[in-house]
Amino acid sequence: MALAVSVYFTRRATRAAESAAASAQRTSHIEVQRRHAELTPQIALSATADVHGRVSLTLTLEGPPGVHLDEVAVSISDDQPEPPRTGHHADNTVWGPYRFVPGANQRLGASAEAFALRRGEQRTLELEPSVPPAWIDPSAWADRYGDTPIRLDIRCTRDDHEPWVTLMQVDQPQAVFDVAGRRTPHGTLLLTLTNRGNAPARDITIEDEQGGEPPLDGDMPEVIQPGDVLPQVAIMSGYQWVKLTWTDPRSSRQSLTVRG
Repeated sequence: MALAVSVYFTRRATRAAESAAASAQRTSHIEVQRRHAELTPQIALSATADVHGRVSLTLTLEGPPGVHLDEVAVSISDDQPEPPRTGHHADNTVWGPYRFVPGANQRLGASAEAFALRRGEQRTLELEPSVPPAWIDPSAWADRYGDTPIRLDIRCTRDDHEPWVTLMQVDQPQAVFDVAGRRTPHGTLLLTLTNRGNAPARDITIEDEQGGEPPLDGDMPEVIQPGDVLPQVAIMSGYQWVKLTWTDPRSSRQSLTVRG
């Protein structure tokens, strides 16, 4: 009987110890997860484009306080909607509006060279318009990604921590025009164009209701850069509305209707 009682209490103590150990392990795991969540990198994205169609993508590590990342790996998020046709090499295509400018170690442009980053630091990566695969018409490719955000897979690593992996996106840089207009006593329409976007507008034209070019008092510039103001574009009388058309960084034509 004494032996049975001893065995009972021994087993009970063993189960209690195992339960305590399991509880401690769960608590430790929860604490690790909480700490991992507290250290989640806070990355801000911004993008601008130049007149040649290249995009400067800037990543800024904004927090949390004291954080540093040993490696940040950025790649284009693959949005290929369906398997490729037999015989085609979809692996040679970056499925998105932009790709990273290919380098010696990354000829496709699907990802950028990894880099370290500390809080408050920035890193700017260069992108260029993606190239459609041979079986997709370039105009269809341009339409497909006309207003699609630049989607990125970002993997951040730091010693003694599990990696942080997140999907982020930033809108494609575009020219955005504010247009102010007034008519003179003689009926001439005077327009003031302001590019408040983050990309230049190229090959700017003004068309009338019939698709022709109304007579202008002066010449339109070849490029209107972000922040530029083009005052007093004078359009002769007789037009109720005109259409402002320009080329965006991906060589697609954009337009805006302006009513007098």
